[in-house]
Amino acid sequence: MQESSHVQVSLGKFFEIYFRQRAGVPGIYGGLIVMAKHMRANFRSLLVLAAILFVPPCLSQEHAPTAEQCRADQALWGSDYAETKYHEAETRHVQDGTPNRTDIALLSIPQLRQRMEEMYQCSDVVAMEPYHLTGNFYYDVIADRYSSFLRRHGLVRQMMKEDADGKR
Repeated sequence: MQESSHVQVSLGKFFEIYFRQRAGVPGIYGGLIVMAKHMRANFRSLLVLAAILFVPPCLSQEHAPTAEQCRADQALWGSDYAETKYHEAETRHVQDGTPNRTDIALLSIPQLRQRMEEMYQCSDVVAMEPYHLTGNFYYDVIADRYSSFLRRHGLVRQMMKEDADGKR
């Protein structure tokens, strides 16, 4: 149940970012609308991908991480330097197509989700802000992947049309 709410929040935040850009609000994803004007494709591809990515692992039982594990993983995964390098490289990727080759960009979506979910669990285990912020960072990296997929497959225009038609 908790994973389902994270998925809904994640998709909601992605679309919020996109719609802010559509309304002309400046930000890191400013080039998205310009690129989207020249793309077309099948929205079903996105739905199939989303279904595959968000199938919950129903055979495994997970336990909350320990406070020690939270501190160690946050120290390793929550580097301000690594996050800044990722954001700089992703901005260049959106603006001029330069591939983002940072260590974080090379992680798979399941690896990113695992880090994000663990950091959110850690914010419940140890009441400290860095865990939630680190979880939000990995959420943003996943949103970047969704955005890239939509642009690459020309699905932004179709998504916007269907949303305007009330298909949510």
